[in-house]
Amino acid sequence: MGSGQQESRIARLRRGCAKNAEQTARVGRAVCRHGLCAWLGLALLFGLLFGLLRVTSATAQEGTNPAQPSSASTPPPSPAGPLAASPAAASAAPSTALAAGTQTMGARPLPLRVGLSAKSTPCTFFPEGHFQGSFYEAWQEIAATANLPFEIVSVPTFRQLLDAGQSGQVDVAVGCINMTPERLAKYRFSVPLESDGISVLVRREQSKTWLTILRTLGSPGILGLLAGILSFVLLMTLLLWRIEGYGKQESTQASGRPRTFAKVFQILLTGPGTNTIASTVRGNSLISLVYFVRIVAASVLVSLISVNVIKRSTEEAESHVSALQHLSGKTVSVGPGSVSEHWIEGFNQQLGSGDDAKRIKLHAMDSLIKSCDLLIAGQVDAVIADNAQVQYYRTKINPRAPLQVAIRNIHRQSQGLILSPQLPDATALRINQAIARIKETGTADAILRRYVPEE
Repeated sequence: MGSGQQESRIARLRRGCAKNAEQTARVGRAVCRHGLCAWLGLALLFGLLFGLLRVTSATAQEGTNPAQPSSASTPPPSPAGPLAASPAAASAAPSTALAAGTQTMGARPLPLRVGLSAKSTPCTFFPEGHFQGSFYEAWQEIAATANLPFEIVSVPTFRQLLDAGQSGQVDVAVGCINMTPERLAKYRFSVPLESDGISVLVRREQSKTWLTILRTLGSPGILGLLAGILSFVLLMTLLLWRIEGYGKQESTQASGRPRTFAKVFQILLTGPGTNTIASTVRGNSLISLVYFVRIVAASVLVSLISVNVIKRSTEEAESHVSALQHLSGKTVSVGPGSVSEHWIEGFNQQLGSGDDAKRIKLHAMDSLIKSCDLLIAGQVDAVIADNAQVQYYRTKINPRAPLQVAIRNIHRQSQGLILSPQLPDATALRINQAIARIKETGTADAILRRYVPEE
């Protein structure tokens, strides 16, 4: 075989090998591409299967364990309407470890439903879109001390507040609730938190000063002193007339004896001109004596008139109401369901069938401020309320009101909270212990003094 043929054969073999290599590479690339797609498809299939399993498991769990109801559910309605839970209800932070006696739902503590009336100033009231008051602040301290979460339930009236506590519509009724014997037999009370009495508020009649001064000047004491001063000056005038010999003087003859005598009397009584009516030593000594007595007598007279004017003004301003029977036949504003109303009703029940004219007429108090406005306008004759309420009005709300306290702080009684009959004993114990604690530390008294200063 020649060298040319051999080279031609080698060239064909090389071309065949190159062609085979190219086909092999093309097949390899196709296999790799199809294999990657297969792996991606397989991974996507496994992902879809895993997601379907999770959705199925969650649906099955919801079907076997329904959601727990909210702890802030609406309380049952009262006979006079539903008790609305306040949107601004403040609650203490729930404890992480549940203490004995705390009402629970599942793993969470239920907040206590705390009833408050917005018209019991200064105990509980709603002046600026949120509750305030001495008993409201005291309850906040109690709840914080006992670690009790709570929500506020607004109750329209004080009487409905009492009924809500008794019926269990609220767990705790907070307010200045007097612990009377009748209430102790009907309601479940906490230990006493404060004590207070009843006061009677009436109008203060304005006296006219000039009439008081005229009456004072016409009193026997003032008239007697004036008569004594005039008699003394008259006697001194007669003595000076004789000492100075006015009856023989030419000036007396010229002007007349009565006119000269009146002039000397006027000068001795008033003072100016005394240096012109005496020329002798005895006459000037007499004038000095009159001068001294006149100063002392004038001072006594002014003091006596001032004391009598003040005394008469005070007596005229003082109320003639010093006992409940002095309100017979009058109209009195009291809070419905209050101790004041019970006091008036007890008085009316003691009257006989023929004493209808002596019965005290009751006016239902909507709020203390409105009742005091009616009293100032003369539409009611008196307002009877807790002493703390009366003092708060006179010191904080309207210090210049023409009103005065006729009967002050009588029939003092303890005041406490009403607990629901369904409230667990352990929770009630925690509340009572917290009350004892804030009284022991002086916190309760400090809160009260912020609203009602000491008398």
